[in-house]
Amino acid sequence: MKKQILHIILAGLLALLPSLALAQSNERMLIYSKSGEILPYRVEHIDSIKFLTDELDLTLNPTVTPHADGTTGKMKIKVGDVGGDVRSIKVIMPETFMIAQMNDMQCLRLFTPEMAARMGVQIFNVEGGKEYDLSGMQQGYDYTALFLPYDELGCPGNVKRVEFKVPKGKLAGDPQIKVDFTDITPTGYTATLKPNADVKGYFFLNDLTDPAAREQVMQMMHIPDLKHYVVLYGTDFKTRKPYEGEFQIVMNDFIPGTSYSVFVVLVDEDGQYSDVQEFKITTAKKGTSETAKVKVEIKEVSESAVIVVNTPDENTSSYREIVVQKSLYNEAKMMKYLKEEPESMALPFRTEAYTSAWNKLESGTAYYAIAIAKNADNEWGPLTKVEFTTLSSK
Repeated sequence: MKKQILHIILAGLLALLPSLALAQSNERMLIYSKSGEILPYRVEHIDSIKFLTDELDLTLNPTVTPHADGTTGKMKIKVGDVGGDVRSIKVIMPETFMIAQMNDMQCLRLFTPEMAARMGVQIFNVEGGKEYDLSGMQQGYDYTALFLPYDELGCPGNVKRVEFKVPKGKLAGDPQIKVDFTDITPTGYTATLKPNADVKGYFFLNDLTDPAAREQVMQMMHIPDLKHYVVLYGTDFKTRKPYEGEFQIVMNDFIPGTSYSVFVVLVDEDGQYSDVQEFKITTAKKGTSETAKVKVEIKEVSESAVIVVNTPDENTSSYREIVVQKSLYNEAKMMKYLKEEPESMALPFRTEAYTSAWNKLESGTAYYAIAIAKNADNEWGPLTKVEFTTLSSK
């Protein structure tokens, strides 16, 4: 095994001359660890530094497997044989996606109470050659058990990763939920969720059935799947916990004639989560089958801002609007962007007349105010484009 440098006392390198250290009592030393921590010391507190270069055996051979009794969410740790210099072992079990971007040095920081709490995991102490039952793991989830050995001086070795998947199993009882839709309008609906007695709680989200926009958010947030997404964002807004009992919610500001889904994850009496259940609803149509158009009017122009009024006609179901610098304008790319880009706060679908304020424009510069609408049959109409120039600052 490679020689390891064990820091007996993390201290300053000026300790060779105690009298000098005493005279320079305001001096400090910073130790930068590969895990990203900064360890500060005052020189006057340092007596000496000692390095040990003897070879140590801190090997680990743990495994994590499903428990023999078949209980849903129950696993077994077998620590196995350990190296002769291992005196204690700590283990944490975050979900795999939470540490997928971390190297072993970064994982070392998770073994502090503060970082473990931030990650939502517990630190356990285990011993070589022993077995431990793990209960309450989420069925179907992927975890990585991180084992960290320590020598007789309390100096940690290297992190040992053991990835494992909790098998899917039967939920306790027969948890089910019913979702009723009422008051369906072009821009929303009322959803009533009715769980049965075997549902301890549930998470739910209203979202577009089309996953394109949602997948972008999940990738950005490193959320592994729809189930995690619903559990993360589908809690009761007031309690930040799963919903309980019957609940009714009124949704609005949606797109006419568009498919939406209520995604639900149930919680059984043992705390196990169900797979995602989906309940679909389509908002009422708006507009006609005729060609849809938007009237674009420039109301106020300054050196750095413009007020634009967009008025859809009676054929319009929804529309999108934007302001773009004339010199950067490419009609083919703009049409593709407005038609295909997933809905976001930066580029929403609008259904009624809307006055927008565009700021942070360049002075003395030509721009286009653009809008395009689609009708009740989701057919896009012609692009409306109005040119304007901001006032010059000179």
